[in-house]
Amino acid sequence: MLSDEPLPGLAPAGSDSTGSVRVHLRALPLHAESELRRAPEWRSAPSDGGGVPLVRVHHLPGAYHLGYADGTRFVVDEGGSEVWAWWPDGTTLDSAATYLLGPVFGWMLRLRGVLALHASAAVLDGRAVALAGVAGTGKSTAAAALARAGWEVLSDDAAALDERGGGFRVLPAFPRVRLWPDAVEALFGGADALPRICEGWEKRYLPLGGGEARFAEGGAPLAALFLLDDPRPDGAIEIVPVPPPEALMALVPHTYAGSLLDAAMRGRELEALARLVAAVPVRLLRPPDTAARMMEIAPVLAAELAALGSPEE
Repeated sequence: MLSDEPLPGLAPAGSDSTGSVRVHLRALPLHAESELRRAPEWRSAPSDGGGVPLVRVHHLPGAYHLGYADGTRFVVDEGGSEVWAWWPDGTTLDSAATYLLGPVFGWMLRLRGVLALHASAAVLDGRAVALAGVAGTGKSTAAAALARAGWEVLSDDAAALDERGGGFRVLPAFPRVRLWPDAVEALFGGADALPRICEGWEKRYLPLGGGEARFAEGGAPLAALFLLDDPRPDGAIEIVPVPPPEALMALVPHTYAGSLLDAAMRGRELEALARLVAAVPVRLLRPPDTAARMMEIAPVLAAELAALGSPEE
């Protein structure tokens, strides 16, 4: 990745590195503004207190414009190789980077033809598990808990999959896990135990790659995929196998930026998901009933991995 200046949460690459993504900061293409009024538009369902959509996406000629309710804006080329970012006065690069390193880069993956799940992913003994679920089901909390248990973390929000040799490999995302204060308090003993992502926002982050929390820089073959469900009434952890036909339909809502796909992209996605559920075991996971007990999933997932054996590379 080549950027005009360092991006928060990413380590600088070596001088001989080349990037497949070019990031332009505090700038937008000249043609973007004139094309916005007549471009097809998609609006998110959630809105702020004033009824403004949290994000509005316009399909421009050769690009997409993503505008957020706080005034932060991005333009992404259709090939997913170049992005322009602009933010208003009073907002910072740290704040804009929360969008850039999350939904914007997730959308760029989809434009590049990469299947990406709304999932966290972690590695134990060279094999990866992915935990998919809607917002609020505990994906990031689970990733942080697995990190504390000695697993290497690949992602906490978007799990990008590389299909090869009849199997799938999870690619590494960014070396941090983003957590709300209640999860930080439950796992680390206090809401202030981890640094804030940016000023004015309560969300914190667990840095990976140093100390006890490790980052899986090279990726790993996907051995199992878990669909996070509601906890059981008794709080017990439960894992239930999901047959491939049911797993296919259950995974559709958990693809990253799936609501923005056109018909052709959606067709390719369904074909890729069918191959995924045929190659990788899918399980329903009912997690513990509190974030404080999330550490308990580590031995359960390790035992499930051991029972499954090694996936094909």
